[in-house]
Amino acid sequence: MARELRAAASRRVPPVPVAHPESLRRQIRGWEAGQHRPSEPYRMLYADVFGLSEEELFDVPAPAPLLEDRLPDLTGLPEIEGVVARVMARTGRRLGAATVAALQARAHALRLADDVLPGGDLVEVANRQLDQAVLLHREGSHPASVGRALLCHVGEIAQVAGWIAADAGDPAGAERAYQVGLSAAHEGGDAALESNLLGSHAYLLTGDDRTRRMALTLAEAATTTAAASGSAHARALAWDRLAWVHARMGAAAQAARALVVLCYVETS
Repeated sequence: MARELRAAASRRVPPVPVAHPESLRRQIRGWEAGQHRPSEPYRMLYADVFGLSEEELFDVPAPAPLLEDRLPDLTGLPEIEGVVARVMARTGRRLGAATVAALQARAHALRLADDVLPGGDLVEVANRQLDQAVLLHREGSHPASVGRALLCHVGEIAQVAGWIAADAGDPAGAERAYQVGLSAAHEGGDAALESNLLGSHAYLLTGDDRTRRMALTLAEAATTTAAASGSAHARALAWDRLAWVHARMGAAAQAARALVVLCYVETS
């Protein structure tokens, strides 16, 4: 992360001075641990690295956006659902490859941000991004192929949003995100993504003794769905999570069997 920030600083015109590498690494460790928050110019540089605005990453006040700027970036607006519906109804917005690429970039940026920022700092951003993505698909006009691609990226954003919500201590929010993502991935025909979401949901539910039986059901469904995807990576991830659920339930023999299958998948 220190290298990325220094590279972003050097790309600025004029270049932005930053701390010595070792000092910067110490500061980053403090930021990631949630001990304190980055100040300028580091907020700006983080935003450059992740392709998000400072307002999205750090919840600092943003200037009021113009109407033409409100889609697809609606993070600063209240009552986002009504605004999107009204603007789209008036403009007849038709979505295409550019919107698909934008959602893909948002999902990737959220994953990168989740690697370095505490879940509590990102959960509101992730929820807004997920709401936007759902509304763009629901309210926009698009051909079937674009619709399927949008659904898949809705599912990807939902998976990251669920993970962030769980990290922030909001299991109910995580469940909501995973359920939205499962529906989108299934409708979009992405079995690998659907399996990942099933496994993520199962992983979440293992944290509570009362929901571990449901976690097992979801984890088993993830292995079945992954097998249909044709993706070795999806299959390995699904069996890894099934092994974890069995281990949390105290089922050592079943966990060992799942790990054997996992090893086979990874070497086949």
